Amino acid sequence: MSKTMEEYGDRKSMAITTAKRMAQFLGDDMIKDKGLACRYIVSRSPEGTPVTERAIPVEIFKAGAQVQDAYLRRWCSCSSLVQSSLDIR
Repeated sequence: MSKTMEEYGDRKSMAITTAKRMAQFLGDDMIKDKGLACRYIVSRSPEGTPVTERAIPVEIFKAGAQVQDAYLRRWCSCSSLVQSSLDIR
């Protein structure tokens, strides 16, 4: 991201959603400066929501199983995720 989060204001994009979600599990210090690289995948759930709201930061797949499970359940609005079935391919 070429700007700080404050400079983007209320705009919506995949990178902004990804940055906000990264801040949820890595801390707000991660997104305070410009130059953040936002790598993401697009989830198919929750169905019926805009694509910008379905961006999942790739960094979550490097987190521990409990952290990964908790955030993926929240972001995908799915309580039936099974850790052993998670495969980003």
